[in-house]
Amino acid sequence: MGLLNNLFESKKNNPEKLLENLYVEKFKQFGIGRKEIRDEIDKCKAKSKEEGTDNLPENYGDIIIEQSTSGSEKHKKIVEKAVSGGATEEDIRQWWNLNDLDRRMIRWEDMMFRLSTFNIFKSEGLSFEEAVIKVRKTYPLYGDPYDESNTQGDDRPLPDELHDRINRMTSEWAPLYVQQYSKNYNSMNAFIRDELRIANQEKK
Repeated sequence: MGLLNNLFESKKNNPEKLLENLYVEKFKQFGIGRKEIRDEIDKCKAKSKEEGTDNLPENYGDIIIEQSTSGSEKHKKIVEKAVSGGATEEDIRQWWNLNDLDRRMIRWEDMMFRLSTFNIFKSEGLSFEEAVIKVRKTYPLYGDPYDESNTQGDDRPLPDELHDRINRMTSEWAPLYVQQYSKNYNSMNAFIRDELRIANQEKK
């Protein structure tokens, strides 16, 4: 079961507490405790309220898809950007049907995993530049697929809407498969984009 499905399940009970427990378990290996997780949840909630995204409807993903075909430029741009990065309508629905707190915490999780891994590589003696390159080859980078300020081509950020599909896809890969084939790419993003192309071709 993907992370997004776990988050959907959490809504049935006490969503915030279960969200907190989920991230406490994930990050205990990095020495990040419950207080830090709770503080981050509170920060995400405050930011969500500040930006006016805390009360988006639970079916906002469905609304985005519907409105994108009904003349809404705002929603059309969301869909076009996600699709340009390889997302499907189902990916878009699933991501945006999460509540805003869930989405913000997933982004925070990505950042923390990358930062923690970067610090590990640095502690092993790699230079700043070497550690950055190795992190890019280890974890996917999500964000604006149009952003080429730091990476270009297939190394560009993957759209957030692909989170769950990529989580499910990578969980099925044997570590040896990733080690053998990803070494031929500049980044995990480029490797994943090629894998998505192969998967799409197989569906045709």
